[in-house]
Amino acid sequence: MNRTIFAPAALLVALVGCGPPSDNPAQKLEGEWVIVELHEKGKSVPMPKDTKLTLSIHDQRWGRGQEGGATTATNEGMSSVRVDMSKSPAHIDVVRVDGPNAGKAQLGVFAFEGEKLKISLGELGGARAESLGPGDKNTLFVLEPKK
Repeated sequence: MNRTIFAPAALLVALVGCGPPSDNPAQKLEGEWVIVELHEKGKSVPMPKDTKLTLSIHDQRWGRGQEGGATTATNEGMSSVRVDMSKSPAHIDVVRVDGPNAGKAQLGVFAFEGEKLKISLGELGGARAESLGPGDKNTLFVLEPKK
């Protein structure tokens, strides 16, 4: 089960604090997030009841973790992140920097809905996810800032 949840989640990182509020959406990505919903290839993935899964973005690096645990990478390696705010919705590219998939990217879109952050990523090495809803070829994360 961890492999199912964390394979895409390894692309995203649990950050150490959300930092001061910002009007710049790219800067608002920086911080520690809790996954409140996860959809893989159009299907909802159940969240564990006894722990919170976290994603962090810090210094253009992404990783995953669990509340109370360290941010880690899986055997698929760490990733870097690039954003393009000139697109609507904003584009996000998550690129593996090490491991067996180094250099491969998951391309997606993201948007803020109030305090929540939605990130939709296409398949590794595939086309960009174009919508912020669950789809057959994307992974959708719905995140809330860790408090």
